[in-house]
Amino acid sequence: MRHLPALLTVLALVACRKGTGSADDVCSFEFSEDPLAKDGRTVGTMVQDDDGLYELHVVVRWAKDMGEPGTAPVGITLQGGWDQQGTPVTADTTRLDTTQPIVDIHVDLPGAGLSGGTNDRRGPIAAAAVAAVLRWANGDGVDSGGCHLSDRVPAANLDDLYLVATSNGGNLAYSVLTDDSLTFPAVSGLLTWETPVAAMFANVELGNSPSVHEPGTCSWEPTDGVTCAFPADELIAVNGGGAAQLCFDLDDDGTCVEENDVVVHGTENKENGEIMLSPTLRRAVADQGLNVPGFASQEDVDAWWLYRDAGRRTELFVERNPELPVMILGSEVDHVIDTWTDHPHVHAIGQALQASGAFWTRLNPGTEWLAGNTGANPPNLPLSLEGDDATMLPEDVEDPLEAALTAGVFELSDRTASGDWTSD
Repeated sequence: MRHLPALLTVLALVACRKGTGSADDVCSFEFSEDPLAKDGRTVGTMVQDDDGLYELHVVVRWAKDMGEPGTAPVGITLQGGWDQQGTPVTADTTRLDTTQPIVDIHVDLPGAGLSGGTNDRRGPIAAAAVAAVLRWANGDGVDSGGCHLSDRVPAANLDDLYLVATSNGGNLAYSVLTDDSLTFPAVSGLLTWETPVAAMFANVELGNSPSVHEPGTCSWEPTDGVTCAFPADELIAVNGGGAAQLCFDLDDDGTCVEENDVVVHGTENKENGEIMLSPTLRRAVADQGLNVPGFASQEDVDAWWLYRDAGRRTELFVERNPELPVMILGSEVDHVIDTWTDHPHVHAIGQALQASGAFWTRLNPGTEWLAGNTGANPPNLPLSLEGDDATMLPEDVEDPLEAALTAGVFELSDRTASGDWTSD
């Protein structure tokens, strides 16, 4: 294996070339010690958005000792949740392990953190921002210091780019890779960790504890994506000034109480304040004749989730990216829905990709890259929404998560270099 945490050639602070932005660009090379990685380096800078209307705050992390120029893979790390909280990178931020020769790039999405623009909750505006950062990482244009990525980190391999997405960041990654209105360089692979590839997962609509989920009842089909069975006849809506409260009334007392019932919160559309249920649950609410003021219409939730639900974009993903490998990470206990034993939060995207004819999928890195994963699965292992604990990472192997994410990038990078997508 060529990627080892051994100390290699010391990164040289080479003279920076002039940027392509203007004749006056002079690369200002400034970095700080990275408090999260021994002998690490970090720099915060700004990158122009698609239309040059505002700037995006970008943080780059790398090790002091990185190896030869143009040899280190580059990961664009997309954080989970709905509001970007990934930079500045802190101890509780999902990140790559930059004690090793790898480049880790984070971005404050528009309207969050230090970036300008509007936060559209992982919609087209956010996707365009990711595309802009990908272009910069690939050498197209300079940042606010007049620098290309290769100026700041000469070891970065600009042709070995990966989207590394955690939780809901994975839905954003699929949106980027399926939006033909965006311009960005080819990526060498996609790695996602426990991405909720269904609106009902992102909303945790069927609950966690308590829950109305029955293991083994989820399915995928191209139009509606991933759906799971639920007791629609237990849905109630409680009205009382403002938006309705919606829940599965498990104790049948006509109220919605978190401890006793599965209360459905949905996701707020920041543009108009309406609550976005999953399309499937919104249809059930209408079928039950429930009055839900403050909740978006069926038409609106269909359109809103179409861009934010990877389970509804997998056929398009395969069509647009017919040779792109996908690594899917997940452990025995889901980070959000930890009482579900069939792991649809993880397996769903794998089954959907495989059913859509994906080039290559793997659930968790092989042992050559992640030694603790003694139960490693073979590449292209058929994945089922019924799930199997034996295929998941043990919790202690996933902790810290940065080791598993970094191993996944290195495996994809090694396989890309060798062209070997078959062996274990």
